Amino acid sequence: MTELDADVVLVGYGPVGQTTAALLAANGHRVVVYERYSELYGRPRAVYFDDATIRVWQGLGIIDELAADLLPARRYDWFGADGEPIMRMELASPAASGWEPGYLGFQPYVETALDRAVRALPTAAVRRGFSAEALVQNDDHVALTLRRVRESAAGQLEPTEETTTVRTRYVIGADGANSFVRDAAGIAFEDQGFAERWLVVDLRPDDVDTLAHLEVPCQWCDPARPHMHTRNGRSHRRFEFMLLPDERAEDFADETRAWELLEPWMTPADGAIVRHAVYEFRARLARTMRAGRALLAGDAAHTMPPFMGQGLNSGVRDAAALAWRLDLILRGRAGDRLLDSYAPERRAQNEWIVNLSAEMGRFSCVLDADAAAERDAALRAAEVEPGAPDLPPLQGGALADGALLAGTRAIQGNVRHGGREGRFDDVVGRGFVLLSRARATLPAEQASFLQGIGAILVALDDLEDLDGRLTAWLAEQGVEAVLIRPDYYVFGAVHAPQDTPALVDELRTQLSNHEEGAATMATDPPVIHPKFHHVNLKTTRLQEMVDWYSSLIGTEVLFQYELGAWISNDEANHRIALLSFPDFVEDPDKETRSGLHHTAFEYGSFEDLNASFLRLKAAGIVPEFCLDHGMTFSYYYRDPDGNRLELQVDNFGDWSKSSSWMRESLQFHEDPLGKFVDPQRVADAYAAGNTFEQIHARAMAGELAPDAPPLDLPQVEA
Repeated sequence: MTELDADVVLVGYGPVGQTTAALLAANGHRVVVYERYSELYGRPRAVYFDDATIRVWQGLGIIDELAADLLPARRYDWFGADGEPIMRMELASPAASGWEPGYLGFQPYVETALDRAVRALPTAAVRRGFSAEALVQNDDHVALTLRRVRESAAGQLEPTEETTTVRTRYVIGADGANSFVRDAAGIAFEDQGFAERWLVVDLRPDDVDTLAHLEVPCQWCDPARPHMHTRNGRSHRRFEFMLLPDERAEDFADETRAWELLEPWMTPADGAIVRHAVYEFRARLARTMRAGRALLAGDAAHTMPPFMGQGLNSGVRDAAALAWRLDLILRGRAGDRLLDSYAPERRAQNEWIVNLSAEMGRFSCVLDADAAAERDAALRAAEVEPGAPDLPPLQGGALADGALLAGTRAIQGNVRHGGREGRFDDVVGRGFVLLSRARATLPAEQASFLQGIGAILVALDDLEDLDGRLTAWLAEQGVEAVLIRPDYYVFGAVHAPQDTPALVDELRTQLSNHEEGAATMATDPPVIHPKFHHVNLKTTRLQEMVDWYSSLIGTEVLFQYELGAWISNDEANHRIALLSFPDFVEDPDKETRSGLHHTAFEYGSFEDLNASFLRLKAAGIVPEFCLDHGMTFSYYYRDPDGNRLELQVDNFGDWSKSSSWMRESLQFHEDPLGKFVDPQRVADAYAAGNTFEQIHARAMAGELAPDAPPLDLPQVEA
């Protein structure tokens, strides 16, 4: 079996790549993301996030962080050549997800929140400054070669001589319209017949309320120059202007031209331009979204004009649809053929929205005055009721063929259950959900299968349906039970309770490894990688231990009583548990007995490790000994009970590199324990201007060693 560096490698770290990485890593899968640029993009692109996207991000826990900027959007107005209305799209609230039908927001805030969510997951790694350049598919893995690139100036990348090759079970191209993964996998990108150039201008007004009369997104189909405006969050505005046939993109390189177009609404005295750029709005579709172990999501698979605001939202739907499939496969709960349904299911829906977006673009981009007048007259004569086209249900994918509600979106309501109150997903849980009116009693075989895939079984009888939405949904559809997929689409529903086992069997068949015959789950499942959570220590001096760990690593007490305490220094409910039972006694031979040697905490930088040493030294807490192990720079302390705790920093700043060094370095194999260092000499060297790289080199050369070894390290006899 090939030794793999990751379960999934993603190329591209925009919102779609971030969402995909977070969904997979949240389930414990080893995910590595490679991105060319050294920083988040930091500039707005998408401005509209629909309710389906919000529900996915709800599951990632980022909505509270975004709430202050998100602005509900329920209406989209279109005006004709005469400036009068020709069409209104109005959406009902709440939407299927239980949220508003859509929100306007500032994309950099979204990317920051998603980045924080990804980096909080211990099985996710983000490696910036790498450009993919070769992809080789094998029977059981993909080998992806990447080259280190240097950003010489903003947006300008220069290749270096450094390359790395990673091996992974699957690679996902979330790398945009010019996708390397798509091209390397040999997937055609088909033009759908729309291409127009528009200038996009994002602004931050000094007083956003001065534009309050421009409240909702509006499309102005003016043949003199089609344009649009919208809010993108609570503090920003966007304007877009179509380029005329005799204009060139470079004509708008200077802000002056942008301000000339903005003059009816704003001047430079009223605010600042955050970004202005000319884009070519194009409609394109990848012929497929899967080629072997290479998969596509987002703009790598489809691009569309922005007239329906669905570019990013389509990508998030891709991410959700792909993540639950890969999760089951990587857990050994489904066969690889489950991925066969991903491309046809997503392409059909994406094709619909790409073509609709292109058609709306053709409505807007009319430059002939007579043709524009005819268009306006036709739309007004049609007297279309305000509304908006709904995405069609999924078809031809991982759905119960011919079943009720299959491929439609699942409703989310507000419920009270198990002592908690809130949105259904937050209270009841996520994953596969079998929701029924009355408590379902399944045969042992079907119940065992659902348990094996982590499904949640819940009945309306078991919870309080606070807003009545779930009760009304099942009643209006005339169904007894509905089986919901992890991406919040319905797998299928049944009229009668006795039909539920057959619905579950259909899901089991689709997750099996075999085309025909019994539904056999994937065999030889891979190890599921749990996250290390906490260490539990026995103590005879509870309060002293609580205070010491608070001083050393900033822990806070979540709960403490006479017999113990639970403390943490991050978002976990506890990282250290301390038990102080009456029958505990000191162990005078603890140092030489087998058992736990030490626990360790890692800083993100040497600067933090050094600053903590100096802070603790001033408080009278000094390390017992310090070592440069080669892969880590480590300071070892003893708590009041004599347990060792290591504070460290990775010498390479990248776990994959330090892991490779440990596997391959002759230096480590000859001296795996490393070199003693004097932490004060290290601190003095850093204060004198030595970089951490120089300090590491000096430490390994013995230049920063203490006068005498603080303890004897065992040696292997030759």
